[in-house]
Amino acid sequence: MKKLFLLRIVLLFFISCGIEDSLDISENARCCEVKLKNYDNGIILPEQNSMRLMIMDSDPDADWNNQNSVLWSVKVKTCRGLSLNDCRKHRRAYTNLSEAKRFILNDKTYIAFCGSHGDGLSIIEMDSKTIIYTNDVGGSPHSLAVLPDGNLVVADPGKRQIRIFCIWQGNFNKNNQTFAHAGIHSMVWDDQNQLIWAWGGSAMKCFKYNFNKLNPQLTLINTYRAPQNWGNIGGHDMAPYKDSKLIFSWRLGIGTFSIATKNFEKLIDIGKNSKGVSYNSLNDEIIHCRPDFKDSRTYRVRSTIEKDRNMKGGKWYRARWFKEGV
Repeated sequence: MKKLFLLRIVLLFFISCGIEDSLDISENARCCEVKLKNYDNGIILPEQNSMRLMIMDSDPDADWNNQNSVLWSVKVKTCRGLSLNDCRKHRRAYTNLSEAKRFILNDKTYIAFCGSHGDGLSIIEMDSKTIIYTNDVGGSPHSLAVLPDGNLVVADPGKRQIRIFCIWQGNFNKNNQTFAHAGIHSMVWDDQNQLIWAWGGSAMKCFKYNFNKLNPQLTLINTYRAPQNWGNIGGHDMAPYKDSKLIFSWRLGIGTFSIATKNFEKLIDIGKNSKGVSYNSLNDEIIHCRPDFKDSRTYRVRSTIEKDRNMKGGKWYRARWFKEGV
């Protein structure tokens, strides 16, 4: 049944300051603007066959094979805003798209994205489709979290590390800090508690941030292990969930982690490898991805309460609700 899914989310995201010179944002700027865009509350795909970031109509009756269902898209390798030399580097830095997350700086919406092969890490301003930061970071950046000042924390399973990058002008290529984390695949900024959560393998790590935009540093608070009787965990993706919990994917399904009690619980037993996962509080819908190809990719987004959303010729392994707090 077609849902009344045109209700758009009120986006509240407070970020102190922005990107120096590249964005005209003062030191104490805050953002609390209502965003009413046609792509709000859509589903974003890092689509690898066409190398596009795509925001799709999330109505379960929308036909993803029809261009009318594409609310916003950009070809990653042909973005504006780069010098010729940087453009060459940017193109080389993207082979497979692995992650895309939105954030807002003063009434402008941005997408931070990365590629697990090719080593690219970038930020694009949505309305102008202009790259304002790009970096070939090496390793295998699979996921990221955006810190309140715009700096980026990257999950890099290739290097088995969490890596912090300062994006401020003059420090673009600086890898500020690293932490060992075997199997790391996903990062989440917890705005309520002002913490970074990192998930991968069988471990959930928690960090606090120093809020120094020119010298960003994390401090490890604690490490929490999934129950041993779960076996080979294979922790993969993670996103905010209801009741102050995080929802995560693992080798056999989807689970939750309570920020308050630090308990792991199984939520959905899929019985197969689960990759991307994301939760929408508007309708209590969980979307998730699991491989349909041998290379861990899929052409569809599965749902806990709706039918699959499919794209002929599509190829991705992670999909997210296009909303704040992802």
